[in-house]
Amino acid sequence: MADEVVRAKNALWGAVAGGDISEETSAALRQVPDVAWAIGRAMAPDRYFDTEVLLVTVLVDDSWSIGSYPARAEALRNGHNRMIEEAARQRSDRTEVLFHTRFFTKAALGPYAAIDRAIALSVENYSPDIGQTPLYQQSLITLGSVIAQARLLTERGCRVRTYTLLITDGENNAGLTSAADVRLMVVDMLDFASNHIIAGMGIGEHYEWVFREMGIRRIYSAADPKALDDAFQEIRTDVGIAASSELAFKELTAGSSQ
Repeated sequence: MADEVVRAKNALWGAVAGGDISEETSAALRQVPDVAWAIGRAMAPDRYFDTEVLLVTVLVDDSWSIGSYPARAEALRNGHNRMIEEAARQRSDRTEVLFHTRFFTKAALGPYAAIDRAIALSVENYSPDIGQTPLYQQSLITLGSVIAQARLLTERGCRVRTYTLLITDGENNAGLTSAADVRLMVVDMLDFASNHIIAGMGIGEHYEWVFREMGIRRIYSAADPKALDDAFQEIRTDVGIAASSELAFKELTAGSSQ
């Protein structure tokens, strides 16, 4: 794990030096306890990757409120796993797709992995029953992981594009960071680059205002089971498009909220 922490620190420093994130965003990240360790857990093994890489990253709420509605947990498991299936089905021969899943309370499910080795959600690894909702802190760690992994791949000569989905059924009630801290990162990624898509999904109640405070513009409200299924269908379609080619990814972001 020590090597991954060093790689994460170097990648984040490189992201600041390279203009991927601002000094203000870097300062917000440093507020998070053990942030390099947390981001290091996401780093893919240091090996060769194809010239084009799509990073698909999902932050899944695993707080007790999800667990109190077993049907929601099952729907999230199914939606997450179908994202993996769609990315694998639609990827082009020239694109390597790396998939990474994080939780609010149980940290990373595993590091970024090639799509054919991505870890599916199951009852064994995703049965939410404890914890609060550190939405802002975990969103910042998740986006920091995207930036760090993208920087490492870019330094290897890869052309990187990213799709990140943040899922919650509640407002922030834990952690040391604010919505404004997350917004700094989101603005860096969306307003000063063209290779990122960031989406938010609110489960149950309509949490559009929470995501708006974080600077996220691509928002799905899954207020009932049908809306949840519809949202995941649209997300799966977008992930498949993103995996198919750089041109398709650009068309996906053109004229729409990233």
